Amino acid sequence: RTGDPLVALDDSQLRQRVEAARHAEEAAHAKTLSQGALVANTRRRLAIEQRLYARGAQAREAVTSARFELSSSGAAAAAARAEYQAASSSRVELEQQLAKAILVAPMDGVVTVIKVKEGEIARSGTKIARVFDPQDLRVQFELPRQLRGELAVGSTVEVLVDGAVLHAPVVEISADLEPPGALAPRRRPAPPLPRHRR
Repeated sequence: RTGDPLVALDDSQLRQRVEAARHAEEAAHAKTLSQGALVANTRRRLAIEQRLYARGAQAREAVTSARFELSSSGAAAAAARAEYQAASSSRVELEQQLAKAILVAPMDGVVTVIKVKEGEIARSGTKIARVFDPQDLRVQFELPRQLRGELAVGSTVEVLVDGAVLHAPVVEISADLEPPGALAPRRRPAPPLPRHRR
């Protein structure tokens, strides 16, 4: 059925990467909060220094120094936010990959071909299995090599099934695949050797 699991990929290494990404995201988030608090404290200090300077109780250099510290802490906070966003995006991407480690059926149907073996390395784009919709009849047949050139994709063939003639378009021609369950061609017995009378 649609959504039924078909294949489970080994996700042990990916799970480790996801866990590391979560820790990195948590550390980056804590750094962002710390830098934000530092910016708030520096902003309050600047406000105090400005009030004192306006009353003549503080030198102008104290205000300049506070402004410089606010600018530096603001830059550090922006860098921390960027680091946190990058860590969060990396974690989301890895979790999406982890969710795809279990391949599910895209539709109701029958699994007709398994193209991989357990333990085989499957790279992105590897064909894993073929799911066939029984309501969508697909006929596979084999032709002698000398006749394959007479067919082309898009042409129509007649198929005789239980006395009924079906017309079907040719959608794929392959020199490698054989019909599922195809029997090996029978070999004709060798003709008997001629006997000579003495």
